[in-house]
Amino acid sequence: MSENTLVTLRIVLFAATGLTCLAYAGLALALGTPTPFPGFIPGAFGIATAVILTVSGRKAGDHTAEMVWDEGHQADVARTTARTFWFSIGLYPVFGCLMAYGLVDPVVAFAAMGTLVGGTFCLLHSVTDLRGRV
Repeated sequence: MSENTLVTLRIVLFAATGLTCLAYAGLALALGTPTPFPGFIPGAFGIATAVILTVSGRKAGDHTAEMVWDEGHQADVARTTARTFWFSIGLYPVFGCLMAYGLVDPVVAFAAMGTLVGGTFCLLHSVTDLRGRV
């Protein structure tokens, strides 16, 4: 497996996981329920992403894995983490206002906020990876 294939796999898997998390959050808010579909699905996508990338990295070999998960990638992860942190901090006043006005139930807000943070990280990670390729 080449480094290009491994990076493409990482982009696709993180994007799929992020979209699953965002779909969960969006449906939770739209339907007003904390479980719009089984709650284990976003976590299962995340675990599957980790397992597939680990197995693929081992199969590709140490040299290829080192090229894919190098210091440039680590810098991208740090940047993505920082952006996700500020996004998640911004969720508190938004959802606080929504709950204060009775527009969102606190249980639904908790479910939506949790999956929004995870989904945001995964999608930003995919976008950062894509920008590094073009």
